Amino acid sequence: MPQGSALGPLLFLLYTAELAELAARFGVTLHAFADDNQLYLSCKTNEANLSLAALERCVTAISHWRSTNRLKLNMEKTEWLWTGSRSKQDRLPRTALKLRLGNDTTDVVDAVRVLAVLITQDLCLDKYVTSVFPNI
Repeated sequence: MPQGSALGPLLFLLYTAELAELAARFGVTLHAFADDNQLYLSCKTNEANLSLAALERCVTAISHWRSTNRLKLNMEKTEWLWTGSRSKQDRLPRTALKLRLGNDTTDVVDAVRVLAVLITQDLCLDKYVTSVFPNI
């Protein structure tokens, strides 16, 4: 399909539509953007390891889907973050702080960008406000 074609976005949506279904099989919600996919999963603190295992299986399945469709998961841009109150963050098991994807391991980060908004682990907007207004 030529770049700029009116059918391009529609064909891309049809091409990637099964990703959301694939994620849902693992209890994971997928938000897809033009060049980015974000996975969301909710759990209780005592279920963190189970949720992490489900997320790892989901990302592995998506990686296989991508390989089948001649796409590649860019591990250098893969980030993940636990969100919750500070007290719940402190109660997370240490094993839940690393995401294993095949031979790669990704550590949890302090903040991620979602549509130019900086989201932190405790969902406070301090870092975002400081990044937008550094002199305040």
